[in-house]
Formats: sequence, C-alpha cells, structure tokens
Amino acid sequence: MVGVGAAVCVAVVFLFSDIHKNRKILGGVFVVAVGLVVLSLWKTPSFFRSVIKGNGEPCSSRISSMISDGTSVKITLDSGKMVTLRWDADATVYEFEALNENGKKIEMTGDSFSGVKLKGDAYQGLLFEATKRQITYQEQKTYFDVLRLTVDDKYSWDFAMLGVGLRYINGVGKPDMLHYVESFGMEGHYDFASNRGYIWSRTFPLLKRTLLLGVGRDNFAPLDGNIIMEMSTELGFAIVDRMLGGGGKPLEKNREFTEIELTIIERIMVVCTNLLVEPWHTVQVLEPMLERIETNSQFAQFVTPNEMTSIVTMSIKIGEVEGLMNVCIPYAVLEPVIDKVNTKYWYSTSVATGDGTYRDYLEESLQRAQIPVRAIMGRSAISVNDFIHLQPGDIIKVNTRLEDELDVYVGNIKKFSAIPGAYEDSYAVKIKSIYREE
Repeated sequence: MVGVGAAVCVAVVFLFSDIHKNRKILGGVFVVAVGLVVLSLWKTPSFFRSVIKGNGEPCSSRISSMISDGTSVKITLDSGKMVTLRWDADATVYEFEALNENGKKIEMTGDSFSGVKLKGDAYQGLLFEATKRQITYQEQKTYFDVLRLTVDDKYSWDFAMLGVGLRYINGVGKPDMLHYVESFGMEGHYDFASNRGYIWSRTFPLLKRTLLLGVGRDNFAPLDGNIIMEMSTELGFAIVDRMLGGGGKPLEKNREFTEIELTIIERIMVVCTNLLVEPWHTVQVLEPMLERIETNSQFAQFVTPNEMTSIVTMSIKIGEVEGLMNVCIPYAVLEPVIDKVNTKYWYSTSVATGDGTYRDYLEESLQRAQIPVRAIMGRSAISVNDFIHLQPGDIIKVNTRLEDELDVYVGNIKKFSAIPGAYEDSYAVKIKSIYREE
C-alpha cells in the first residue's frame, strides 16, 4: 500500500508538470495517496506499537500502579492483570506469596537470592531478587535486607521489612508508602513521546485540584516574562492549618479556599518567592515578586502550548500531608542566561568569586578527619612451608635492628621516621624526621 501511494504521487508529478494550472487535480490525488498510506499503517499494528510504545513488542509486564499498606503490595500491570505480594506478620522481606486478581496463589520459580519469577506469560519481565541496601531509619543509616522488584531489566523498586512493617525504599534510601495516584488517559501507552504519556496521565488530574501561584507579568525581573509555581491544594490547606496552630492535618473533603485562607497562603508564598534570590545569584540577580494567586488553572495561561519550558519538581511534607510543588520556567525567560545555567559555569564562578569562607570550612573539616597512621617495625620474607608451620613462640627475624628508625605511614604514604618506645601503658613512636616530597 505504501509503495502504491508513493508511485501515485510520483506519477502525478510527471503527468502534471504545470502544477499551478492543475493544482486541484494534484491536491486530490495527493489526498488519496495519503489516505492509502494511513490505511496501510492502520493495517500494520506492529508499526503503530513502535510509534506509540517506543518499540515493536507489546509490554504486558510494565507496571501501571503500585500501592503498599505495610503488609502487602498491590501491583497493577498495563495489561490489566493484578499481582498482590503478601507477607505474614513475622515474615522476613524474602518470605512472601503472590496472588492474582482472584486471590489465587501464583506459582513461583527460583529463590530470592538467585531470582524469583512468577509463572505465566502475563507476568513475564517481573523478577524478585534479594540484596542489601543502606537505609535511613530512625535517623540512622543501617544496611537492611531488601527485596528488589525489577521489571524488564530496566526499572526497579526496593522493599524492606522494618519495625513499622513493610516499606518501599525511595531513591534517597528513606522508607515510604506507595499511595494511589489518580491518572487520566494514556493507559498502556506510557512510553508515548519519550515517556511523556506517563507524565501527562498523572499531570492532567492535578489541574482540577491545584493551587497556582505567582502568575503575572515580569514576575521574574529583570528577566523578561514570568514563571509559575504550582502547589497541590492539600499542601495549601496544610499550610493554613499549621499557621493557625494546627498540626498540618489534611481536610476530609476538598473545598474552595476562603479569602482569609488565600491571604495566609499569599504571605507564606511571598517569603518562598524571595528565597529564589539566593540560589539564582550566581546566574542572575533577581527581584522576583508574587503577582497573584489563582485557583482556576484556566486563567493561568502564561505561555503558548508549544513553547518549551523547564519544570522543577519538589516533594514537600507538612505534618501528615505530602505533596508536590512545581516551578515552571519558560525557555523565553531563561534564554538570556541559558549559557550560565550549567554546573561548569557555577563551579568556575564560585572559584573566581570565593571569599575564603568555604575554604576555611573545608580546612576545619579536614582537621577533624580521621586518618590511619602505622609504623612498620620491620619486614621479612619466609617460605610458604615455614608460614604454614608457624606456632606460638616461634621467632621471625626482620630486616631492622633495635637502634634503627622506623618508617611511619600516613595512609599509604611514607611521611615520617621514628624510634620505638612506650608512653604510659601503650607502645608508641617518637617522630625524628619528616619526609618531604620535592
């Protein structure tokens, strides 16, 4: 079909060389050719999969959502299949069973250390492995046994059994719970447009319950244009509750903000807006201002739909409420200083304009650092036969005499020469000279 459509287009070009006189005929034939191409693609689902999914094979084991409750993890696959991982109260993280959407056990092969797989074509690509990972738990960093779920050898999630139950371990090594995230559309096509399908499916539901901040003209002065800060409604109510003496508890039912609540939020966000000055000072001295607060996203259109933007996403937790704050900066705003927005520029600027404060801090930190120091009493070489027959009381002759000075190493560098002795109840060495490198 594609070849026929292309042949028709080429034939038309040769038959109607005078395009201006035969524009309607050429246009009609061109539409027919395009229709044939589209029809051919429609009849070739593998091609459509390669465009939408990013590859030519269906991805039935890709995870759509995951929810944890302390004793189980409910996994929903893109194919619609569900897998529930369940642990008993006294079980280790490796002792679990897998159930399907009907509550029946799913047979497993292998073991946690070599890798556990679920039987069935619907679960291909899922692998469970045992490992260890450093976790920040109760303000201490400790290594825990971790069950790692890997999907298609590309994506992984870690779970650990802690004193409070089963927890997901996030990217920075902290325990967390996996909650339900509302989505809209793009099911099964999360890979569309370089994984933007997944981002869009999670972003669209936020528009109906989002508090928009900082909408206005030139609010990022002296840079031309404006930026926008978006914060979830739950965080907004948590801020109000905290400022009025509460513990930052979430509302049981969402509602519109009152004028008093918006005033409280505005005062807090003015402070947050002024905090943008310090991190940006190496790039551009800013005078940002909070123009207004907008609770209806339809009135917050400050860039064209096809304009490139930079999104900075931050996770914020206030009391029992956790949500996201997004800062959207259009490319047109960053364009005058785009060359300065890179780590190479920041480093060169910090070195050139440093006032010595950071150097003093480094010197103070180095002075408190612990480094290994060892004195070598002597060296000797013996045969393997003598080594394996060594007994308590045997004497090994070394290559130094009692009056010889010893070499003292700092780390792996020979730094001093010293003579052996004693200090109080411990052996000691006394520094005699320093080895200085030329």
